[in-house]
This record gives sequence, structure tokens and C-alpha cells, in this order.
Amino acid sequence: MTGTDRQPADHPWTRTSERNVWRACKSGLVLTVGRRIGGGWVAEVEGPGASERSDPFGTRLQAQRWAEDQAADTRRPGAIAGTLGPFETEHQARELRAVRAVYEAFDRDPGVGKMAPHTFLMLVSACESAGVDLGSASSYDRQILAWLSGWEPQTCAVIAGLISRANLAGVVFTAGQEAIVAQALADAEMYRRDRASAWCGDCQQHPAGACPDHVDDLDAADAYRDLAAQLAAVRPQPPGEGSHA
Repeated sequence: MTGTDRQPADHPWTRTSERNVWRACKSGLVLTVGRRIGGGWVAEVEGPGASERSDPFGTRLQAQRWAEDQAADTRRPGAIAGTLGPFETEHQARELRAVRAVYEAFDRDPGVGKMAPHTFLMLVSACESAGVDLGSASSYDRQILAWLSGWEPQTCAVIAGLISRANLAGVVFTAGQEAIVAQALADAEMYRRDRASAWCGDCQQHPAGACPDHVDDLDAADAYRDLAAQLAAVRPQPPGEGSHA
């Protein structure tokens, strides 16, 4: 079964059973808009070759419009094929959330070498996620990564994407296994978002509008979502296909 066979049918925006969450499907992508604990609306676009999340909007309609535009851009020839690349232009790499976050952190606290810790973490995380043993804390491998982290964030993001894509290229699921993993990640993401949507006393008193535990829930939900999008880019192995004697 191909990814095209399994893609969801288009349907308009519909309010889900979750509080303050709306969802639609367009061009094989799932569009989700939800209200943040601290206020505002955030849109997400997920599916094969796509994993994007917006900054907060003031209204639900603005968030929905962003998601629809993003879905159209993702399906346009030459658009970014997911957060891991491949990237046709430097602009595409600069538009990644991880890259924008580095520039935003630098704007808040500028200075020579201030980007390097963020880009170093980007490279190390890609290696560790791919199961690469980097050796000791002072290993030559890590020294080279530290040297690479002196390059622009978009350059480091491309290197991290190459590492991650090379790792994913070796992952082979049957169609049945892919469906099970995708559903498990979707369930885990929903569970974490449900936990985060329940305000507690600490959330109400926290200046950011959410306590550390519920922020951790949102981070975990994002991680499950991102992993699902990465695995969706791996072509499943049809049942019965394998090595031939």
C-alpha cells in the first residue's frame, strides 16, 4: 500500500472532541488548530513530507488561514520535503523552526559565539538520535562538531538533516507495522496534549501561563509529532517482500 493510498480524504474544518481543537484535511495533510494555555491559537500541518507549526495567532481564523496556506505551499513543487530536507535553497533551511529559534535566541542575547551552543546541540542531537557513538566528552568527534557549530544555523541544520535522513533510510517497516507505530505516536501525543490542557494551580500562578510539568507535556507531544512525521517519510515494505533466495 503506498502513502497515496493511505492519505486522509479532504474534509473541512471540524471541531474535535478535544476542547478548543479544530482539525481539517487538505491534499493528504492533517491541519490542526488549537488554543494555547497562555492564550492565542497555534496551527500545525502534519503528513508525509511535512511537519510545520506556526507562531501564536490572535484568532482561530488567522491560524486556520496560515495552516491552509502552509498546506498549499508544502504541496507546491520545490517546497521543503519535511524538516529534515532535502533543501533546494538556503532560504528553505533558514525557515526551519530550529534555525529560526537559534536566530531568535541570538537576538535576545547577541554576542560573538552565542549561536554556537545552540548549533552544537543541533548537531549532537542529530547524531545521538541516529545512534551515533560520539565517544567521550572531549573526543575528537565532538571537537569536530564544535568546529562545525561555528557555521551558520542553516548550514548546521542541513548537516543534521543529512545525518537524520541517512539514519531513517535504514528503517524499514511493513505497512502494518507503520500503522501501529503511527497510531501509538498519535495516541501518545494526544495524551500529553490532554494533560497540558488541564490547568492546575501552578499554571495559574506561573508568569508564562503554564507550569514546568505541563510545558514538558507539550514538549513531549511535539517530539512525538515530529517523530511521526519523520517516520512517515520512510517508505513501508509491502507484506511478503523481502530478500530472495
